Amino acid sequence: MATPSSCIYRAVVANVDLRLFQGEIISNLLRLRLDLASLGTSAPVMQKEVYEYAILLTQNCELDQDFKARNAKNKPDKLIPNILFCQLSTAEQLSGTVGGSDIWKRVRQNKDERYQFLQKVDVACDTLQQGLPELAIDFKRYFTIPTEEVYKRRDQ
Repeated sequence: MATPSSCIYRAVVANVDLRLFQGEIISNLLRLRLDLASLGTSAPVMQKEVYEYAILLTQNCELDQDFKARNAKNKPDKLIPNILFCQLSTAEQLSGTVGGSDIWKRVRQNKDERYQFLQKVDVACDTLQQGLPELAIDFKRYFTIPTEEVYKRRDQ
């Protein structure tokens, strides 16, 4: 099961089957990627990138079909090779990078196509009793991780 240092904040309190859901916010998500300078060498080097917060964007129907096929070990055509995520920044971090106050005002009102603003989650509303700060999604900051790797990391 996930530890608080790499927890998944769920909108659903009792997620008995532990499948992934679109919109889940995952903290301290590790992503490994090839260091391009080591490409073609005899010892490729992997770089670690840790996202303080990431939100899962893959559609629920795809995640559900994948989960059922993965557990039943049949219907390999229903497996999805990668999960789509988007990096989350704290609102404070993002506010310093988006430009002028007019743009930031649109972001906070969710009237800018590139960004989505997420309200703070109070400790009392979080089953882990940690809460979340105000967050913002920059839809240009997306990435994928192999599905099997996401499940393995989540279950550690």
